[in-house]
Amino acid sequence: MESPLDSIRRIVFGTSSTETAPAARTTDSVGSRARSSNGRDAGFGAPLPEYDPDALSSRRDFVVELGMPPEEFFPRLVAHHDGALPQKSFTEFTDLSSSTISRILGELEDDGRIVRVTVGRENAIVLPERAPQDGVPTAADVEDLRRA
Repeated sequence: MESPLDSIRRIVFGTSSTETAPAARTTDSVGSRARSSNGRDAGFGAPLPEYDPDALSSRRDFVVELGMPPEEFFPRLVAHHDGALPQKSFTEFTDLSSSTISRILGELEDDGRIVRVTVGRENAIVLPERAPQDGVPTAADVEDLRRA
């Protein structure tokens, strides 16, 4: 029988406790490591633009390449992925260091634009309207996050 924590890991990260969570990614027809696609948008402005993640290695690069700062891009990225994304996946969608990503996410969390939800030893980044009310996700909360 699957434990509640395994259920959350499976739903959010696509794994169980015996597996490591793979980074979510999309690829283009060329097969590069990760490129955005003009796919669906979960109500957070325009769809994600086409971009090369390797070109996004500083805050300035976001403005030059995408016409928006990372503080605007990250919530759009989460919205593009149905409102929930593992924190470590952000390194697949940009060339920023983990510490820079964490700092930007901290700023967004302080501003109330995203919520970090701890799932075991990993963090999921969710939009505020999809975050569990008490900060602790249940299997049902995470299932709702993924369906929304």
